Amino acid sequence: VDGPFRASLEVPVALTYTWLNNAPIAGEKNEAHRARLRVEPSFTMLWKANNHFTFNANANYSTNETPWAKLITANMMSNYRSLSRYRASLDDNHSAGASAKVSYKDMFSGLFAYLEGGWTRLWSDIAYGTTVDSLAHTIVEAANMPNHSNTYSLTVYGRKDIDWHTMQIELQATGTRGKSEMLRQSQLTTYTSKGYQLRGTLAFDIVNGYRIDYGATWIRNRSVSNKHTATYCEWRQHGKLNLRLLPSRLFFNLNFNHTHNSSLSSKKKDYVFIGCGLLFKMSKAVELNLDADNLTNIHTYSSRSLGDMEEYYTICHLRPLSVTLTAHIHL
Repeated sequence: VDGPFRASLEVPVALTYTWLNNAPIAGEKNEAHRARLRVEPSFTMLWKANNHFTFNANANYSTNETPWAKLITANMMSNYRSLSRYRASLDDNHSAGASAKVSYKDMFSGLFAYLEGGWTRLWSDIAYGTTVDSLAHTIVEAANMPNHSNTYSLTVYGRKDIDWHTMQIELQATGTRGKSEMLRQSQLTTYTSKGYQLRGTLAFDIVNGYRIDYGATWIRNRSVSNKHTATYCEWRQHGKLNLRLLPSRLFFNLNFNHTHNSSLSSKKKDYVFIGCGLLFKMSKAVELNLDADNLTNIHTYSSRSLGDMEEYYTICHLRPLSVTLTAHIHL
């Protein structure tokens, strides 16, 4: 339907055939095949109530074959500490979701805001997970156990432009809550998760040609089961200073990034990265660019994240402090 109210309904139909033939392993099934007729409807709605308020809503359902990443027969890591094994079995994974959004905008006052909520449900007849054997091998498991998960989310957003876009303030808050099931040590384990995120940005012109951009994000995630609790908390901030030293000729920029992760097991929980650059336009055809990266000369960077009751640690080895001079010639 055209006009201030629009709605659409799509019902795609697909016929799929899957054939799996893994490398043979004694005592394990390595071949499976089947054909499926899949119907995946989706609905969207848009209503422009007036010049300020707009309402959006959508709902969808989808189904897909067992993900290829889980169709593993055997994978022995080079350090011999991890063994992944999966018995060939094909099954459908189902997904359904719905979301609604109310938006507000006032172009003359430079005010923009929205409120958005969503729901997602995943379910399957086969549960996937891991178990640790007596030799400390981590083995990927699959079992015929019906399981499901539900996730709810709510987001509030607001932005204010001041003095014809020379200053901008932006705030966003997001909360998520979920309940899921997963396979652990051959047992179906139920766990709940909560996540919060606060994000804000501030950008303004000091004077014409001199601009500051700043942003900060606070993240907290927590997963709880009967025997285990995992918490992740991180604070991030970044900033950028742009200076026009000579009109249309000489430009300077300075940027920094700072992260504080209280969940890290190491003593070092803060990392600060600083970089800067100088651009000189000699003419329309020739440009000189001087860049300095990693001025704090950090050699390693550690991070920690949380997902599905599993904690992930990453260590990155970085290039040390460097200065680069580049010339661009446009013919």
